[in-house]
Amino acid sequence: MPTFLDPDTQTFFRASYHPMAPVAGATVQLWDGMNAINGTATLATLSAFMPPAPPAGEVVTILPGVAVTALTLKDSKGNAVAGVTALVANTQVRLQWSGTAWNKLS
Repeated sequence: MPTFLDPDTQTFFRASYHPMAPVAGATVQLWDGMNAINGTATLATLSAFMPPAPPAGEVVTILPGVAVTALTLKDSKGNAVAGVTALVANTQVRLQWSGTAWNKLS
């Protein structure tokens, strides 16, 4: 039997969608749900802050439409998030909040 649950939220509700088009060297705020990184060319550098005050189990998906050569991910307090240092165009990255740290899922 097919499931109609959203893979990110595990509910019947679709995760929120947040498109953005940063320039190289920018700092962006990521939110719960899906975050689309759009643009016309590879970004040499990008910094991003994870969502503030996430509940345990929250999943953040990054959908890069362009490659990012050097990505700096930080939690809402400015601490480095390990596991993702670059983005490949059209290859999603999913991170989940454990209650104490962000962990890469895919």
